[in-house]
Amino acid sequence: MFDLKITKTAKEFIEKKGGSVYIKNHDIINSCIEASFTPEIVFGIPKNVDKYYLLNIESINIYINKSICQTECLTIDLKKFFGIKYLVINGWKIF
Repeated sequence: MFDLKITKTAKEFIEKKGGSVYIKNHDIINSCIEASFTPEIVFGIPKNVDKYYLLNIESINIYINKSICQTECLTIDLKKFFGIKYLVINGWKIF
């Protein structure tokens, strides 16, 4: 299904936040800018679980929206900007 990896720092961060995340499409459509389809990683369990694939990797539950397809190995990583930590995903595309 999905070849997904989690970096060590991202895994530790997710565990501190409850151990579950979901990856959803964050559609930004505005008449002043062009459309952007960026996946967003959210802590917790999605409300509409039937629209997600469930993966369990190293005791972390990851729900991936079914509209996200893989172009290569997906990797969840932790980034920091001015001391604010956030998760990013690499290797995705919308089909």
